[in-house]
Amino acid sequence: MNYRLFFILLFLCSSILYPQTNSDPRMIGLTGAYTTLASGYQSVGVNPANLSVYQDNSMNIFNIALGFNSNSLSISNYNALSGSNLEDSTSINYYPKSDFINSFNNRGIRFMHHYKIPIPFINLSLKNFAITTNLNNNIDFGLPDGLLRLLFYGNTIGSDINIEMEQFISNTQDFGVSYSYLFDNISFGFSFKYLLGLFYMGMESIGDPGIKTEITGFSGQNKYLIQQAIGGGGLGLDIGMSTTMPNNGYRFGISIVNLLGTIEWSQEHFMRSQLENSI
Repeated sequence: MNYRLFFILLFLCSSILYPQTNSDPRMIGLTGAYTTLASGYQSVGVNPANLSVYQDNSMNIFNIALGFNSNSLSISNYNALSGSNLEDSTSINYYPKSDFINSFNNRGIRFMHHYKIPIPFINLSLKNFAITTNLNNNIDFGLPDGLLRLLFYGNTIGSDINIEMEQFISNTQDFGVSYSYLFDNISFGFSFKYLLGLFYMGMESIGDPGIKTEITGFSGQNKYLIQQAIGGGGLGLDIGMSTTMPNNGYRFGISIVNLLGTIEWSQEHFMRSQLENSI
């Protein structure tokens, strides 16, 4: 076995998968407290002012950042439900259903999946200048609050079950140019981004959808709007500030990411005209 090749592949793949969409594992380890520590091209999307603080030359070879989270999956919910009795209020392990359902803040159960793929060799920094481009995917889906209550309480006579739904999936790509300049001990930086919308599909409720249980049966009138779009564009801006010299052992930084960033989906977009005949 070629051990040299093995260790090279291990080094290149050591940052392929993270359980969150942050591109640097140090950011995960610090739970996001990373504003003054990000360096090189990884400071783009965090604090572009750090480009002139560290002035690193860096390049991304390959990595993928994956993330999955939910408003229902947590240690506190697991500990509360594990071994609990949801029916008998006299039980020592009794846990009220209402406490569990109310923890979702009337949003039902939501699941969010996302990934970020920095394009190899195009994400790079040269001292206080950087160019970046990333593929992004976001999925948000779940079970409505009304159906969640139906599972726990059943359909009692005369009750209204709200089945308002909101689901969406989007694929985008961002292209960024970043620059930072050092003034004495304070650095200021910005990232100017073009946001390319690749695909969007979403479903949302119209009005106040619901089902009412009556003696004779069920009644309800529900309407949902499903939208799909191919091709869109928009602009975004990141701005940041960071100090260079430690003040009593502390450095300070602040940044605003995706300031006024929006994507307008349009039928006149060049991507739609190129792809509409094949879809």
